[in-house]
Amino acid sequence: MNLYGNAAEVLPPALLAEVQKHWRGLLWVPVPQKTEHTAHVSKVIQSGLSAQDVALILGISLPRVYQLASKLGAANPYARRKRHV
Repeated sequence: MNLYGNAAEVLPPALLAEVQKHWRGLLWVPVPQKTEHTAHVSKVIQSGLSAQDVALILGISLPRVYQLASKLGAANPYARRKRHV
């Protein structure tokens, strides 16, 4: 696994040209913060939308929606609740 790549090989030409307007030389690109992403995913899952709609909005598979929702514990809107008789 490479830790770096050639920008000309990985970026669309228009984006590469825009970056070149602002910077020459080595450029470190930070990884997005997972906490921000996780918070966004949690909000979308808890928004009241169906799991299918969440999958479409987030661009992930339906099983992945259920997997991520299961990590929410009691806040999982798709969990089947056991009824106490």
